[in-house]
Amino acid sequence: MRVASILVMLAVLIGLGWLYKDRELPPPAMPETTVTAPSEAVEVTVETTQTPTSAEQIEEELVEEAQAFIELLTEVNPEPIEVRNVDHFVLPSQSIALLAPELIENADLQDILSDPSLSPDSPITVVKEIEQVEIISPSRLIAQLAGNLDQTINILAEGKKHETSVLEVLQTHASNRDETISIITKVRHFQITTPKELAIELYQTVKGEDLVGIIKKPYHLEAATIEDLLMAEQILDEESIYYVRTVKPEDTQGLWGILHGGLISNFSRGVAIERGEEVNTYQVEIPELADEILEDASSSYLGRLIHGKTMNSYVYNFKENRMGKNPDALFPGQEIVIVKFNPDELIEIYKHFVKSQG
Repeated sequence: MRVASILVMLAVLIGLGWLYKDRELPPPAMPETTVTAPSEAVEVTVETTQTPTSAEQIEEELVEEAQAFIELLTEVNPEPIEVRNVDHFVLPSQSIALLAPELIENADLQDILSDPSLSPDSPITVVKEIEQVEIISPSRLIAQLAGNLDQTINILAEGKKHETSVLEVLQTHASNRDETISIITKVRHFQITTPKELAIELYQTVKGEDLVGIIKKPYHLEAATIEDLLMAEQILDEESIYYVRTVKPEDTQGLWGILHGGLISNFSRGVAIERGEEVNTYQVEIPELADEILEDASSSYLGRLIHGKTMNSYVYNFKENRMGKNPDALFPGQEIVIVKFNPDELIEIYKHFVKSQG
């Protein structure tokens, strides 16, 4: 009986196998989350990964940074720059005080009153140093002081004079960069008077005013803007920026050396930048040898630039009120060099050396 049952079951299985022998079993079902086309996977990766900054964006940011730097570099000083201290990139509207330094003789009031060459009514010009309050932004302050964060300055706050450092001022105003401060500075003042009138002032001396010299004639301080000086040469361009510097005894390399040194010193002026809780001075360094010929004997970027500028520079003799071009000789203490730049050229200089520093 048991043998018969087994034979019947085998027969049924054989019959079912014969019936479905040409049919394929369906493939096993796969989880939907694992079925992803390759193209879809790449698309998802792009959408979820931050796109790197493009070269165009970096270039735009660098140009904006350069423009801000140059704006700070060429901000017009409301007071005329003394001709013996000129070493600036300036706009045409900047005024230069054209006074030969050797005209000022060191003297105090007693020296003037006892001078046998002067009568009580002789016309003279006395030179005084007077304290004045200047309203300035922290960024402009750091530029004026060439990035010296340790420089001691006097500020006026709540009607009182306080001595502090540039770094302390920057830290105090770090949260509001547009807020201005009042600093106390000393400026030279030229007063036409006589020994007799000056003696009367002896009893009416203004606090903070110091007599530092005398010009023994009624010398009116002459001042002229760059626009005034260049107007006769018909080279004035309102959009241009001019590098102006006094010729000094150490300028043994002529116009080339003057412009080379001027670019290095002015572009290395510090700009204060806050990083977290720290305030540091960041600078654009132009290497001393950047104007030298390259290893392949070709001219360097800076060398080509300086060569072109020196060939088109002007020299103004402020003692003789005479303008010249490409002089064979320079005369220290009586001339200023004037070199014209357009804003794009200064931006390119900034970009070139920022990029070279990485």
